[in-house]
Amino acid sequence: MSLTNKVIVFSGVVLAVGCVGFFVRALPARAAILALSPVSGSYTVGQNFSLTVNLNTQGANTDGVDLHYLRFNKTYLELKSATPGALYANTLTNVIDNVNGTYNFSQVSSGGAHYNGSGVLLTLNFQAKAIGTAVVSFDFTVGSSLDCNVAVVGADVLGAVTNGSYTIAAAPDITPPATITNLAVSSRASNSITLTWTSPGDDGAVGLAMSYDLRRSNAIINDGNWAGATLVTGEPAPQAAGTSQSMMISGLASGTTYYFALKTSDEIPNISALSNVVSGTTDSPDTTAPAAVTNLTAGSATGSSITLTWTASGDDGVIGTAASYDVRYSISQITEANWAGASQVAGESVPQVSGTSQTMIVGSLLTNTTYFFALKISDEALNISGVSNSPSAMTITILDTTKPVISGVQSSGAYYAGATVAWTTDEPATAQVDYGVSAGYGNSTILNASLQTSHSENVTNVNPATSYHYRVRSKDAAGNEAVSGDYTFVTASTQSGGGGGGTLPYGNGAFLKSPDNTIYLIDNSQKRRIISADAFDSCKYNWASVVSVEQSVIDQYVNGADFNGCTTEIILVKTANDSAVYQISKGTKRHLPSIEVFNSYGYAWSGIQTITQAQLDAYPRTELIKTDQDPKTYHFSTTRVRRWLASSAIFDGYGYQWDKLVIINDTEMAVYPDCRVIKTVTSPDVYMLSNNKRKITSIDAYNTLGYRWEDIDIVSQLEMDFYTTGEPYSI
Repeated sequence: MSLTNKVIVFSGVVLAVGCVGFFVRALPARAAILALSPVSGSYTVGQNFSLTVNLNTQGANTDGVDLHYLRFNKTYLELKSATPGALYANTLTNVIDNVNGTYNFSQVSSGGAHYNGSGVLLTLNFQAKAIGTAVVSFDFTVGSSLDCNVAVVGADVLGAVTNGSYTIAAAPDITPPATITNLAVSSRASNSITLTWTSPGDDGAVGLAMSYDLRRSNAIINDGNWAGATLVTGEPAPQAAGTSQSMMISGLASGTTYYFALKTSDEIPNISALSNVVSGTTDSPDTTAPAAVTNLTAGSATGSSITLTWTASGDDGVIGTAASYDVRYSISQITEANWAGASQVAGESVPQVSGTSQTMIVGSLLTNTTYFFALKISDEALNISGVSNSPSAMTITILDTTKPVISGVQSSGAYYAGATVAWTTDEPATAQVDYGVSAGYGNSTILNASLQTSHSENVTNVNPATSYHYRVRSKDAAGNEAVSGDYTFVTASTQSGGGGGGTLPYGNGAFLKSPDNTIYLIDNSQKRRIISADAFDSCKYNWASVVSVEQSVIDQYVNGADFNGCTTEIILVKTANDSAVYQISKGTKRHLPSIEVFNSYGYAWSGIQTITQAQLDAYPRTELIKTDQDPKTYHFSTTRVRRWLASSAIFDGYGYQWDKLVIINDTEMAVYPDCRVIKTVTSPDVYMLSNNKRKITSIDAYNTLGYRWEDIDIVSQLEMDFYTTGEPYSI
């Protein structure tokens, strides 16, 4: 009711009053208060809550109340009901309008009664609809008779109102994922069981859950013993509701029955009820090895490769699919007795289903050489077959009849007792210079058997101030020799000092004998003591060229390194019964893995020495290798795998000696694969190397990587600790 058109109570007489008002007695001052309680609060979507409208007359004898209007945010709130209180006898209006978000209420006294005091005018029952801030407020302006009023003898005494503001938040998630009901065993092995199920949702069967908790036990699992069941690790992440999922549980005992059940959690976490319980029995231990291959054939050959074919056997005898092959070759027939000594082939084929024809090309072989081959087969339980039959085949001979092309022949640095002759060839070849005072020559330098394309040879044992004719010779690995045309150089006079340092009495290449019979070679303006007559003779120097001088002449030269002769540190050897060629370097032996590597060093086949097997066995194996341009040092394993030694501390920790480090070229280094799997001698754990180390969690996981068990390098704990630990590798 509004005072412009409302019911006003005068001492129990109810009068209808229009726009003109009159007073029977003086009006009281405005003092009454309407207030919401509580004035604030936090609720969630869907939650019901109540507010009370409280009236405090502040000592006035009031006749009625008019709420025109009480407003609320219709977006966030719905007024479900309004329950009038009993402050006044008659409720005239009680209208809820949720469309516009208003509430209209009027209540008056009767029979001359008044209300004076503080009490609940009515109770409002709201429901939160949406997230946000909802305001509930009275329409009220002081002095206005068109909004909310408190009547006293026809006058409005409402002096203040207290509105409310309420925070509406999202409803809490209390719905767990649906219970999985189709957990099932899909396959079994001797040490593993594979389970399948359909993923539930986040809320019941809707959405995406957060995680699975899968457990196993040797007894039936129920809610009572769930906590004591064994946790399974590595569960897959839940997929969208309705997706088929699976997991293989490995590390189980063979011939054993296991029970499985799982629960699903959402992000709160709300946890589902226990799934259905399934059981499965692992297979008995696999002790049956694959059948030995009996039809291995060595077929077509090239100069460096032979093709093998065979029929795949099975996992268990001739049934199923095996896990891996171990193919080996030798220059003699391979049997169980000599299997360990045969050379292992890298990159073997992956076994196919039993009965499948398989092919493999074995490369990096020497030309014109007969090789024998054999293989063994392993299954996933590491049962190994017997050795196969051992066929043989010969690589073909590739004839090279083309001579090297010689170019750029020139002499430089001619001095009183010699000159340097340089030239190039279009393929790796040997080097030698013929020289003499006429085109008949008559003298030659020592043959440099190293196969190179750039050549530089010193001509010595010549007379000063003399014109010499010379020509160069180069022979390739096939023995094709090229000879250049005729060239000349003139040696300097004895007094010139040649290229040996200006005022020095003898130039580079001179041989000087001191009064104590020590012989020196003048080299780069330094005197180098020739340590023995054998060292002198090893270079085929001419004793007649040695000049006896006073000690004062010797003393004009600074000391250089002792001259040890023309022997080389590197020796090429083989045995009479084996075509394998070894390089002896730093007192260690290393098998040159292919003809391509042999040729890349410029070696000549004529430079290979034949020694006994006992002599070869006396050399230890080369264990340390690096290239000239790369600072990395590698350990070289018996399986021809290189492993980077990442720090000097690791190197020293093995007790290695730096003087045993052998320099190889890039061509050979590229043949050797990097070490990929390591373990320590004190732990059974095997790790895969990448940028870090990742533990391989099972035999099945190891086999999927395609590694052989022989590929595992045993490392120190210091080296193992160098690598950071990454995520375990499992399947």
